[in-house]
Amino acid sequence: MKNRIFILMLIAINTFGLQLQAQTSFMVISDPHVFETSLFDDGTAFQSSYENEPRLVEESQRLFDRAIAVTKKATPTMLLISGDLTNEGEKRSHEYVKTKLEQLIAKGIKVYVIPGNHDIDNPYAYSYSGDSKSRTEGITYEEFATIYARCGYQDAVMRQGLSYMAYPTDDLALICLDSTIPNENKTRNSDGALTDATLTWAEQAAKKAQKEGRYIIGMMHHEVMEHFDRHLDIASTSVTNSLSNYPSLEIVQSRLIRAGINVMFTGHFHIQSIQHVTTTDSELHDISTGSLCTYASPIRKGQISADGQLSLTVENIDLYYDEEKAHNQYVVEGAIVKLANQMYPKIAEKKEELLGSFPPILVNLLNIPSSAEEMTTDMCRYMVPAFTDLVNTLSAGDEEKYNPEQKLNACLSAYDDYFKYLCGNMSFIVSLAKDMMAEAGLDIRDQLEAICRSVLYNYKGEATNVVTDNAITLQLTRNIPLLGDLNDDNHVDISDATLLVNIILGTASDTDGTADLNHDGFVNISDVTTLVNIILGK
Repeated sequence: MKNRIFILMLIAINTFGLQLQAQTSFMVISDPHVFETSLFDDGTAFQSSYENEPRLVEESQRLFDRAIAVTKKATPTMLLISGDLTNEGEKRSHEYVKTKLEQLIAKGIKVYVIPGNHDIDNPYAYSYSGDSKSRTEGITYEEFATIYARCGYQDAVMRQGLSYMAYPTDDLALICLDSTIPNENKTRNSDGALTDATLTWAEQAAKKAQKEGRYIIGMMHHEVMEHFDRHLDIASTSVTNSLSNYPSLEIVQSRLIRAGINVMFTGHFHIQSIQHVTTTDSELHDISTGSLCTYASPIRKGQISADGQLSLTVENIDLYYDEEKAHNQYVVEGAIVKLANQMYPKIAEKKEELLGSFPPILVNLLNIPSSAEEMTTDMCRYMVPAFTDLVNTLSAGDEEKYNPEQKLNACLSAYDDYFKYLCGNMSFIVSLAKDMMAEAGLDIRDQLEAICRSVLYNYKGEATNVVTDNAITLQLTRNIPLLGDLNDDNHVDISDATLLVNIILGTASDTDGTADLNHDGFVNISDVTTLVNIILGK
């Protein structure tokens, strides 16, 4: 009797298209920047080219190998890689990445990739030997799709260029958008953008997925929103559509939301961060995953339940923690150099005006820098430790583990200590000097506080609620298609019957495959009978 019931259930599933959907597991890595080890040695050419590089370039292949091993052991339904698969787009590096991903595919793990700005037409694809470097072969856009044919492109349901939509499971659609810009890649510019054509294609893909009653998640390389206050001021090229001749960031967000894409996995800026924007229609979460070859080498691990609940955790690869944390110091020093170069010309211009009200005896005690280089040295001495700690926290995405207010105060104190140094540690003139500096547009303490507070208190603009960037639970939504609603007006009536007849007669087309109402593989008079019964409520 039990066997008979089981057989009847299988027949019902096969006949009526019923689905028993298991929980979907997935993993996400970003920006592995794999540099195939035969392309470089420990010579002076390689060392000088990468001496200030925050990525662990020489360890990138080993870190990627470890990520593949972790993925193999976990055996998720799918692995997502959100761009910058290679160091500088070397063909040999791409071929190595492909070989490792093929190992996952052989184990039944589906793999989906999207290119980053480093991956294609990169003029900095070099090999290094001793004290010399030489150009090595890169790849074109067409070659990217060929190399990674089994990583999304071969099984794409829809495709436009290197953007595509795939169906990892029976009730999930993955929409991958190519945000790289060919001409920008050729000049090594890291800007990214979504063209109007790509957005229109994404809307069409999402509409198809919605009609089929699927949950939708997205993936692209560049972030699709600011992740902290003044993000665009500090790193405009990390955010999609920073170029003026493309749809604005706000338009991109609005169109993605209206299309029903509410979760986008991104990378590019090498930060572990979750951000969201809300419109009158819905909301969009940008889930940025940190680079595999920078601290703390994160791998996001996720689950999507049968009812659409998406949950995320993180696993860090702890092979090179100390080296990675130390490398983040380069990031901070670079930012301070940029800040000093911006501030010093203003100081030089206002120097006489600023010092005019001070008695000569006090002027000699002030430590006004005589050059941008001197200013950089002094700022680094005071500010690097605290701000490196802040960057490490941002990179790891684990703000919840620390006292955010303590980290914020450490950064502000570091700036105050530098300011006191400028004032010769004479506390009685610090407040006067600050007023004067503010009038000259040189007091950036308020800006630093806003940025630090935004970094440590996710989401952007919040100042009271610490939200971890590693773990989150979201509810995906989907449209359950109304059987028989062939003209998408949310009603099943005589107009749908008219359209069905026209489809059968060949005067209208069944563009989304919804006219086969009885699922027999044909669109004919029997579907009309089914539709009439639906309209009559039978």
